[in-house]
Amino acid sequence: MNIYSLEFIKSSYELTGVHYVLRADRHEESLYLSYKENTDNSKEKKHYFTHNAPLLSSWMQVLDYGAADDVKSEVAFQKLKKIRDILPVKKIKDPAKLANYLEKLSADQITEMIESVLKILKEAFELRPSLAFLYKDFYTILSLLMDYQQNRSTPGEIASSLDMLLFSLWNDIDNLSEEYDSAKEYCEAVFLTENTPGSYLSTENLASLYHNYCMESGKTDFSVDFGERIAFSMIPVENMSWKSYLEKHKGQYQPSNEKSEQYSIYAFAQFLHIGIDHMISSDSVLRICKLCGGYFRIKYSSSQEYCTRLYGDTKAACNEYASRKSYKEKLFQHPIHQEFTKAYNKLYGRIRRGKLPADTPLMDQLKKLHDEYCEKYENTHHKDREAVWKEYIEKNKELLA
Repeated sequence: MNIYSLEFIKSSYELTGVHYVLRADRHEESLYLSYKENTDNSKEKKHYFTHNAPLLSSWMQVLDYGAADDVKSEVAFQKLKKIRDILPVKKIKDPAKLANYLEKLSADQITEMIESVLKILKEAFELRPSLAFLYKDFYTILSLLMDYQQNRSTPGEIASSLDMLLFSLWNDIDNLSEEYDSAKEYCEAVFLTENTPGSYLSTENLASLYHNYCMESGKTDFSVDFGERIAFSMIPVENMSWKSYLEKHKGQYQPSNEKSEQYSIYAFAQFLHIGIDHMISSDSVLRICKLCGGYFRIKYSSSQEYCTRLYGDTKAACNEYASRKSYKEKLFQHPIHQEFTKAYNKLYGRIRRGKLPADTPLMDQLKKLHDEYCEKYENTHHKDREAVWKEYIEKNKELLA
């Protein structure tokens, strides 16, 4: 069933929630809406917003830690805010006036209103699946409008319910940007501070230190809402920056707590905390790919510098492309390969001028000689390599003669 259709709104399903499932053993996650028909023996159905996606990909995406050229989350936030221009409660905050307003709307106008909202929800959730926790609230509101459109009964009661539901929903939507900013500030302090590959400072250590820093400097620690971590007693920070504080106190350690792997999502801040908590418990950091500039998640102790996204128009991931590029750069600096390139160009020139046939065996012999002397060169002591190099030059001359 299409959850963005009028048929779904008319069906009066029981929505049991939006669930975020992390499978660390498979490095996968899923985000889905569960619902069932209002019958005794109905089976639960699922609508997946993401299914078996890379672990924490939804969390990274909503914080704009996806690809370097990805659409920003603010676009999805603004789309949701446009719904205020469609639903009548923006203009009419009094339930009695709202009831009178509803009575003046035709059935077609209400239908068009519902369809417009569903279209925006689809666009916003496709951009940022993590915002799908809002669907349940919108479903209740749209179901009320649909019920009124079909029955035209109890407009006062429906208007009163709509007024309360929308007041709460607009608060949630208004807070999206603020919660996004707070989470970003935390992530940049804890997950991007020690960005050097192979860093010795664990993510849990950083989280503990940052918590202490916030306490002593009077700042808000975004992670506290999801279970406050134990703080150490230290000298007051006064006006010390986080970077200076980190340099001074990075010998501290904070143990982790066990974390659940399945959550029912009811708020944006909660979703953000789940990702932060998993990052800390798995000792992960965010690193910037040195090739494409995108963010990727990795163990703090890893020396990996490139992500696994496809690079540009190539069919290779950044880490594969960088590895090949590094190999080629080293290869073209190799003295044996440099001599091979000279000999290859000379032989190719003869073929192009028609002095040798295109299928001459000399080309294969030249490559075989190159491979033989490359191996010989690498397995020779440094002080004797010049002799191998000169010997290879002579062999090339003999071959081409």
